[in-house]
Amino acid sequence: MDFSKFSPLGSSDREGDYGISFHYFLAHFNESFKQSGGTILDAYLKEFDYVTKWLLVSDYAFYDKNKKHDIVTFSLIPYIASFERMRDVLGGLAPADLKKVRKVKKEFIHFLASGPVFNINIKLDRDRKLHTDERLYHRRKIEMLIAQLEHWTKTTPAGIDNYKRQIKMLRNLDLIVNSSGGNLKAIRDIEIVSSLAAYLMSEVTSRTNVEIIGWFSDRDALLNFKAAKLGNLIFEMVDLYYYALCYNLNESSKANLIIGLPEKKNSVWYDTLIRIPDLLAGTFADFDYENNVLSHDKFVSVVDGLFLAEKRNLFYNINFGDKLSAVRMMWGLRHDG
Repeated sequence: MDFSKFSPLGSSDREGDYGISFHYFLAHFNESFKQSGGTILDAYLKEFDYVTKWLLVSDYAFYDKNKKHDIVTFSLIPYIASFERMRDVLGGLAPADLKKVRKVKKEFIHFLASGPVFNINIKLDRDRKLHTDERLYHRRKIEMLIAQLEHWTKTTPAGIDNYKRQIKMLRNLDLIVNSSGGNLKAIRDIEIVSSLAAYLMSEVTSRTNVEIIGWFSDRDALLNFKAAKLGNLIFEMVDLYYYALCYNLNESSKANLIIGLPEKKNSVWYDTLIRIPDLLAGTFADFDYENNVLSHDKFVSVVDGLFLAEKRNLFYNINFGDKLSAVRMMWGLRHDG
């Protein structure tokens, strides 16, 4: 991915004050990913070069006072069997979420160490912020995105109804951001998660012969944030970011993006798929790796079996502090900068 075309406040290769912009953290993550993670991903994708449909499934461990870290995990799954077959297989390997079991089946760990799933696990600062003045940052970004959509209503009139709907959504978001009670924490995390999801899907799109790629998220407060005013904000942002990143890679017409909508109540229809990122995010969040301490025995087999299984599992740390950085975490080895 070449981020030279993007600036923190828009695309520098366009005239006018509009564009889809990306925060600097994504450029840092991209630079780190290119060093070794991209090579490992390529080797994995080569094993499935016949696959044209892919799923990216995500889960989160955010703001849990009983956990050491905030983690987002993305699990890349090739569509090599029907949903029903995948659901049955994973249901046998992982009958319940991590928090509900006392022991993780060794067959599940073996499956994730050498099977068809590729996991990207990312640690985020718990006190993360995107700017010293986040309200100003978000309002400026919204302003530029609205201007971009208004530009598209003129240049691509076939999509005018969709653009107008998105403009209305963003104006509502601007009102929320500018209000005294605006939940900047949720808006911040929506930007981070949607940027990472779109980035990873665009990388898969550029590296393989993909026809359809889909994002399937665990049910989380981020998915329903101010839904009465904003609809499915995070899904809209993933769609816009994915389009922009693929356009930058000259892949804009290659793949169709689909997004799975979880039920608001009861079990999510793709719940067994979520148990993959749930296992890794929950374990990584619990792991006090500086002191090599875990809170429960069930996490030990996961760390021992998966954290060094790099051909299927990558780990990153994104630091949002004064020295913004993204590094690959290589357990017991060295760190890539």
